[in-house]
Amino acid sequence: MITVCCADADRPLVNELFELFKTPFRFHTPGEEARILLHCSGPAPELPAPPSCVITYSPTAQNDSGQSNPPRAVQFLGHELPIYGLLRAFSPEDGEPFLVSRDGVWGVRKMGEETDAFHLGYDLLAELRLLLTDGQPQEWAPVPTLDLHIALLRECLRAAGVELCEVPPRPHGVSHFVCLTHDVDFARLRDHGLDHSTLGFLHRATVGSFRKWLRRDIPARYLAANLLAAAKTPLILAGLARDIWLCFDEYLRLEDGRPSTYFMIPYKDRPGENVGLDHPERRAARYDVLSLAPELHKVREAGCEIGLHGLDAWRDPAAAQDERQRIAQASGETPAGVRMHWLCFDEGSPAVLDRAGFAYDSTCGYNDAVGFRAGTAIVFRPSGTENLLEVPMHIQDMALFNSKYMDRNAAQAMDDCMPVADHVLAHGGVLTLLWHMRSVAPERNLGEFYQELLQILSERATRFATAADIAAWFRGRRGIIFGDDGDDGAVLLAEGAATQGYALLRYPAGARTAMGQAPAPRETPLQSDVD
Repeated sequence: MITVCCADADRPLVNELFELFKTPFRFHTPGEEARILLHCSGPAPELPAPPSCVITYSPTAQNDSGQSNPPRAVQFLGHELPIYGLLRAFSPEDGEPFLVSRDGVWGVRKMGEETDAFHLGYDLLAELRLLLTDGQPQEWAPVPTLDLHIALLRECLRAAGVELCEVPPRPHGVSHFVCLTHDVDFARLRDHGLDHSTLGFLHRATVGSFRKWLRRDIPARYLAANLLAAAKTPLILAGLARDIWLCFDEYLRLEDGRPSTYFMIPYKDRPGENVGLDHPERRAARYDVLSLAPELHKVREAGCEIGLHGLDAWRDPAAAQDERQRIAQASGETPAGVRMHWLCFDEGSPAVLDRAGFAYDSTCGYNDAVGFRAGTAIVFRPSGTENLLEVPMHIQDMALFNSKYMDRNAAQAMDDCMPVADHVLAHGGVLTLLWHMRSVAPERNLGEFYQELLQILSERATRFATAADIAAWFRGRRGIIFGDDGDDGAVLLAEGAATQGYALLRYPAGARTAMGQAPAPRETPLQSDVD
């Protein structure tokens, strides 16, 4: 059992830390012994006996300037970890370095006869607070920063040889979840007439396609398909040819039984208010979601989910409830979750969506990058909410392929995707993909790439699930309670969670080891309400 010493104001953040790193802990009580002490903030505790392991985060010292640092990359066990706040340097006399950079030592280990002490020169809780609220800047998007903080904490405990148990963020026998999502910004080409969307499509399908073909970014068959689509546009607008942007059936074919989540815009011709971005009028959808009711019922019958692609739900509780009911009217079921159109969000949005009754949000991601905005692949609870969970989004088609953002070809895009997928494969959690409705149609032609990516992910012992089902699984994980003695005591599952495939990792007590050399844990399934 880990004993945590922190300031009272930091307790909610510590609770969230130990929902992400699901291992037994308790808060320090004066006079009580602590076998494993994690000192995060506040004054150092007085203990009746020395702990066997102490981990201390201390970003400031007497000679520090007190000024915030620009993000500094530090290394441990081959990982590069950005630190966004204050840093404290250590000298060789302070202990054996294990957290270093080219210009300093930021973490040391000092082994005594009774206590194995790890000193880290940054504020763990301040780093977590930033990641779970503002998120990390685009240049650090590929780095799973929060997950690496947890991995470093876990590695200190394992190297100290203490007994430890953990419920991993994945089902037993599964490497991780994959969440397939689709933002339906455009539903039908004929809804647009000859507006800027149609004219932009025609330009990209003709002139733009020729340029890409000349650069060898697209094959000749894509050029031919795009030119044919452009030629058929008058027939599509007149209702005389199949609408190439209506792709529900194509996604059902490509996903081949894998469930996905469609986020639908609730109202036609409404851009929303206070967007604060260029050309907010272009945020308005041209389709009426009620007219798509037959398609929505069809994908629901195939095991997919319908969610809200919100307009004003991120800032207005009344609008959130109204938009939610509009989607319920179209789909026949009240949506459990939401993702904001254009990823609009601010510090107060989680509380607004929570009060509106949503079970989850999936807005936390990048429009212009691939990676980990919150630094994690684990579903988390945003600050200020009681029920809402955040299903982070990691890979977006337009971030990869749009010329305004990363502007990748297919080979480059796969190179960007695989490190993100590899991290989730190794550490668990959920890998969330966003593929827009029209992305598998000409002129984007991203269906083959999407299918190839799904095939790679399917070969990795993954579990595909809707965003609602993934949020529910992690809610059940959060409901798991450890017995008082933590490591060897009872593990109680939340009601109804016994069949959800939770696992328990046990790290046995042993001799101290070098960092990265502790024995592998033993994994067992949790199959009953009391293990």
